[in-house]
Amino acid sequence: MRQIFIVYSTTVDSTGKLTISTPQPFDSNHYNNDVDKAQRKADAAASTIWAEMCNSDTGRKLQVVDLKTADGASLTGYPKTLGTLAEPEPEPEPAE
Repeated sequence: MRQIFIVYSTTVDSTGKLTISTPQPFDSNHYNNDVDKAQRKADAAASTIWAEMCNSDTGRKLQVVDLKTADGASLTGYPKTLGTLAEPEPEPEPAE
């Protein structure tokens, strides 16, 4: 059986700039049809990105790393997220 795992990462820096990294695919066909090995390699890549995010002191507002199968299902434990974007301010009530 063939499986493709894809690592995604996204950051929003301290100025609000969005950066979406190029997805990194890990195809079991490249690992002699070994799905477990492809998954381990993908998880290792995602873990490396996560470690870099956790060690970053640049004041990023949001950092996300996700590991999905090619059909879009996130693997257990993913996505991993640090930070949030500010909630939008509620609209003021109109004056009567």
